[in-house]
Amino acid sequence: MYSAHYRASCLKIWLIITYHSMKPDALFKCTAVTGIEWNGLSTISTSAFQCIQVMALSFFLLPPAFGIMAMAMVVIGFVQAFNDIGLSNAIIQRQDVTIDKISSLYWLQIIVGCLLFILALLITPATALFFKEPALNQVMDLTGLIFLVALVGQIYQILMQKGMEFKRLAVIDISASFIGMVLAIIVAYLGFGVLALVIGQLAFYGIRGVQFFLAGRKRWRIKLHFRYSDLKSGI
Repeated sequence: MYSAHYRASCLKIWLIITYHSMKPDALFKCTAVTGIEWNGLSTISTSAFQCIQVMALSFFLLPPAFGIMAMAMVVIGFVQAFNDIGLSNAIIQRQDVTIDKISSLYWLQIIVGCLLFILALLITPATALFFKEPALNQVMDLTGLIFLVALVGQIYQILMQKGMEFKRLAVIDISASFIGMVLAIIVAYLGFGVLALVIGQLAFYGIRGVQFFLAGRKRWRIKLHFRYSDLKSGI
């Protein structure tokens, strides 16, 4: 999961470099290199926390619990692939992104995220039947909440990437990963089984989203504005 996240982050950094190279900024190359370093640190840290979490949870959970969560994440990951809908490219590559366009993209993202959450709920029974694992019903229903908890800060994350705020992005990822790990271990220790893995994922995406929201809302004030023409010119 984290290797794919790292590749996606590197691709976005490349897009940001391309965007900033069109400006007369002599420091953008140095900033880009620093960004790759911070992105690498974030990936190494989150991967380390993930390994620690798996080792710790292995004392409290049986192997089938990890298998159930893996099945759920395969399906959720497939649905999540449609979540971005070109928002990153639309915001990062365009130089004329106004707050009205950002607001329209934000509300489109909210709509798409809610639809994906509903889709995840609808395919849950079929998924449980396909894998012949009834426990997937509860796990996938809860894991699908990722589409909702991540929404609050996703567009702010993209704007920070465009602004090359790589240190802030890395700190948010690392802190969210650490808190998610701690909560997962606590919930497992309390005897909630596979739900510990679910809580760890929800905590990571939720805390991450809230941090992006709190860090970005003062600079980019999303308005109650939605216009199709903004989307047509933005995506």
